[in-house]
Amino acid sequence: MKAKRFLAMLLTGCLAVLTLFSFVGCNSKKSEDEIARDRIIRLAAIEVPVESKIVYHSRDATKFLTGRRAMYTVFEFESEPTDWLSENSFNKEKNSEFERFFPSVFDFLPVKREEIPQEFLPNFEESYYYLRTTNKVYFVYIPQSFMLIVGIPGH
Repeated sequence: MKAKRFLAMLLTGCLAVLTLFSFVGCNSKKSEDEIARDRIIRLAAIEVPVESKIVYHSRDATKFLTGRRAMYTVFEFESEPTDWLSENSFNKEKNSEFERFFPSVFDFLPVKREEIPQEFLPNFEESYYYLRTTNKVYFVYIPQSFMLIVGIPGH
């Protein structure tokens, strides 16, 4: 009888601890904005200015992938971040190699490229700034709309 009571108390205690951890974990989740900015800093060592706001965001939220998760985020600025573009060595010349490799960003996203609104896709026929980091994070800044597109291909 004492063993059953002890076991019941032990299970109740374990359940209480697990419930507490679950509650704390749910309340400490980061916003999509924080997740996107943190990943960009971690993978590219580039901090997107806080004056920008996210206008489109898609990421592979699968938790059990063994490779890197894909992410596609579009930030909008109120004016051109000229100093930031220069500080991070963005290039302004057209680059056919960059344009050819950029679509790999879409391979592992939960949405297809065709499902992303046209206004949030780069138009390589117009002028743009670009940067591809050694860790394969793609940045495209569209000066006509003050938008920065950040693409992280998955593996």
